[in-house]
Amino acid sequence: MFLYWDGYEIDGSDTAFDITLPENVQAWEFAEYFLNIPIFTDSPKPQYTRCWTNCYGVWHDNECKKITREKLKSNLLSGNYKRKHSIEINCQHPDLLSDELRARLYAISKHSSGSKAENSCMAPVVQQYFDRGGFTMQLCMYKSTNGKFTISLHVGPGAYYEYTMFVLNYMRERFPSVEIDFEHGFNTCTCNFGDDYLYELEKIRLPVKYNVNYMLKWLTEHGLESYCSYNEKDYKRGYDFAADGFFIAENFFGWSNKKDKLLFSKYLELVDMSTAENIGIGEQTIVTAVNILLPPPELFSENPEIVQVLEKLFKTVEQTEWNKDWINMYARAGYMSFYTIDGVTTCELRVRAEMKEYLQTWLNLSDSGMIDFIKPEMYKRRNEQD
Repeated sequence: MFLYWDGYEIDGSDTAFDITLPENVQAWEFAEYFLNIPIFTDSPKPQYTRCWTNCYGVWHDNECKKITREKLKSNLLSGNYKRKHSIEINCQHPDLLSDELRARLYAISKHSSGSKAENSCMAPVVQQYFDRGGFTMQLCMYKSTNGKFTISLHVGPGAYYEYTMFVLNYMRERFPSVEIDFEHGFNTCTCNFGDDYLYELEKIRLPVKYNVNYMLKWLTEHGLESYCSYNEKDYKRGYDFAADGFFIAENFFGWSNKKDKLLFSKYLELVDMSTAENIGIGEQTIVTAVNILLPPPELFSENPEIVQVLEKLFKTVEQTEWNKDWINMYARAGYMSFYTIDGVTTCELRVRAEMKEYLQTWLNLSDSGMIDFIKPEMYKRRNEQD
């Protein structure tokens, strides 16, 4: 199954792995073991449903009824399979996993041997809801047409390859006699494992100069900005940009509601509160994460030599004719956060792996004073927004 499935990178709708239990394995034993997989989270809490026509509990509420965990257990132990039962559960964000679990995920990553990133990471955004992709998985339990009790593991479009394989391997280790068959979801589409990886970003750590306030001033006066994207009418996307504050992190160009920006003073309060609390680096990273945009090469037009250097680096990112403006934004988009390591405050930037050299070149130019000529322009932008 693994050899057959491993090559799929087709953009589609849904993927299901049908699991037929042998008679000596109780359904509840399987479901309980599934619920205790260590990469799952209780926030949001798992949801249990009983369905009339299919197993898509959270995604088709009109066809399903929510039940308690105790009711699910009672039905499975009693053999009450007249209705299909399902469990929806979210995976924990990688930054919040233990070092051992993160290492196990990385070990099965398709990116682990060929990634362009040296310090691989993903967007520091926690999914606080159920959706059909990314972090959400669904276990569906029912009697098949041949009378066998069958369990289907459903992962939606955009599901992460590493999490899916971890779950399948974890269950097969406990139940080696279980048969697992790969099936396409709706029509003949499969899940897209080609674009959605846990480790598509590069992590750059910077020592904080003097204090966080000075660090923010230094970064923004050399061209760093923040943005948010949101829904407009007719499925159009709108953007807000800020040179005088930051927008809390969201997935790259995620469809969301318009967000209020945090002015520098409010963001400083957030960083101070987070770094003062006794929480882990991963939690601090997620709490303080904001959207950023690296400066475009044309911002430095006053110095053609610098523009030439930056444009050459920027062109390493794939360009397309159909929407160069969007690619330009997507390439420059990233994240910034702050946390403490051994009492030392650290600034972390996350960008696409292809943009690592661009980021480092821009930081070196900023540090050398060679692009100080853009400071008046950045001051102007900031004051205009104030």
